[in-house]
Amino acid sequence: MIHAVRGLADAALDLLYPPHCLACGTALQAGGWGVCCPACEERIVWIGADRCRRCGGPVAEGVGAADGCPACHSHPPAYVEQACALAPYEEPLRDVLLALKFGAGLRASDWLGERLAMRIFETELLQGIEGPVALVPVPLVRRDLGRRGFNQAEAIARAAAGYLKAGRRRISVEPGLLRKIRATAPQALLNREARRANLAGAFAADLKRAEAFLKGGGGGVVLVDDVMTTGSTVGECARTLHGVGLKAIRAAVVARG
Repeated sequence: MIHAVRGLADAALDLLYPPHCLACGTALQAGGWGVCCPACEERIVWIGADRCRRCGGPVAEGVGAADGCPACHSHPPAYVEQACALAPYEEPLRDVLLALKFGAGLRASDWLGERLAMRIFETELLQGIEGPVALVPVPLVRRDLGRRGFNQAEAIARAAAGYLKAGRRRISVEPGLLRKIRATAPQALLNREARRANLAGAFAADLKRAEAFLKGGGGGVVLVDDVMTTGSTVGECARTLHGVGLKAIRAAVVARG
């Protein structure tokens, strides 16, 4: 319901205020996606075939799909089998993600969700998973969710699910599988080791939902988030889900820090 209301609100705002590029502010053609102008979209350095399967980040040109990279050799995202990402966390994509977090609404999440679904197909992230797949957005603590009004990771996951279902996979978005049960310090202010300590015990899985998913033939989980930097958040989420019996865990993120 909230998703539908936000969509109607965005459409109404487009009539009153023509959309602008979320990165540079350039006016966009009314009735379009209303996210990025062509010049800003061209500046985004999309991750291509040269990528790390484990953490999703870019690797040296010509390497192809590598089974690891320097970043994840020393600090791999724990309990995550594979990951994919769209682009490095740099401008102008960073501006789009910040706009999504702080008021751009579904206009940005739909645009990002479509591209993330395409990336999941391109990287064959779901290969080897038998049965239904649950997209699990990295959750916000209740206080932050109430303040913001929505979880940007869930909005992206729901948009991506619509495109993934076209591939005839049984895809569902399951935000109830995972909760953030305590507030944590901003990860950006911490070093790698402090990030892990900061997140320890911050998430809880819903055992009944996990059991129901598995009994229904559930094959795997894809954690969805907007940004992955060191992989500490995604790794702690995966560890929590692994603890209630969910074994095939992968991750799809918009940006790799």
